[in-house]
Amino acid sequence: MPLPLLIPIGIGIASVVTGGGLALGAHGKIKKAKAEYQAAYDNYKAKHQHYKSYHAGTERHFQRLGQTRVLGMEAVREAIDFIRRAKLVNPNIISNDEVNLEDLERLDQIYEDILKELAGAVGSVGLGGIFAAPALIAFGVFRQVKADKVQKEVAEKIQRLRVEEAKLDREQAKLQAARQRSDELTTTIRKLMERLRAALQNADSGMPEDVYRIVQIAKALRAAIDEPVTPPDTNNARR
Repeated sequence: MPLPLLIPIGIGIASVVTGGGLALGAHGKIKKAKAEYQAAYDNYKAKHQHYKSYHAGTERHFQRLGQTRVLGMEAVREAIDFIRRAKLVNPNIISNDEVNLEDLERLDQIYEDILKELAGAVGSVGLGGIFAAPALIAFGVFRQVKADKVQKEVAEKIQRLRVEEAKLDREQAKLQAARQRSDELTTTIRKLMERLRAALQNADSGMPEDVYRIVQIAKALRAAIDEPVTPPDTNNARR
C-alpha cells in the first residue's frame, strides 16, 4: 500500500483509539463521582431521618411535660382552697406578703401549646436543596472535559451535604438538651405535686405552721410549673 494512503489511515486509527480511551477514562471518572455522591447522599438522608424521629420523640416528652404541668396546677388549686379556708377562720394566719393567692392561681401560661416551647427551643431541618448527582454526558474528548466538570460539581455537592450534616448535628444537640430539661422539669413537678398532696392530707388549717408549709410547697410547685424549658433569652414561645 502506498505510504501516503497509510498515513491518514494510521491517524484515523490513532484518533479512534485516543478518543475511545478518553471516553472510557471519562466514564470511569463520572461513575466514581456518582458513586461517591450517592454514598454521601445516602448517609445524609439516614442522618436526617434519625433527626426527624428524634424530633418526634422529643415532642412526646414535651407533651408529657405539658400534661404534668396541668396536673400540677390542679394540686396548686387544692392548696389554694386549703389556704382560703384557713384565712376564713383566721385572716391573719398567714400574711399577704407571704403568699399572693391571685398570683399563685393565675392560668395565663398553663394551657399554652407545649409544642410552641419545642419550636422555641429548636428548629426543624428540612431535606431539601440537595440535587441529584450529574448525569452521564457526551463522548470522547468533549466527554473528558465534561467528566472533569462533573467531578468538580459532585465535590461541591458533597461539601454542601457535609454542611447540612453539621447543621443536623447542631440541631440534634439542641433536641437532646431540650429533652433532658423537659424530663427534669416533669420529674420535679411530679415530686412536688406528691409532696404537696401528702402535706395537705395531714395539714390542719388552724395551725399556722401547717398553713405555712402548704404555702411554701405550693409556691415551689408553681415555680416549677412556670419554669421554661429553655433559657429566657432563647425561649420566645413563653414571652
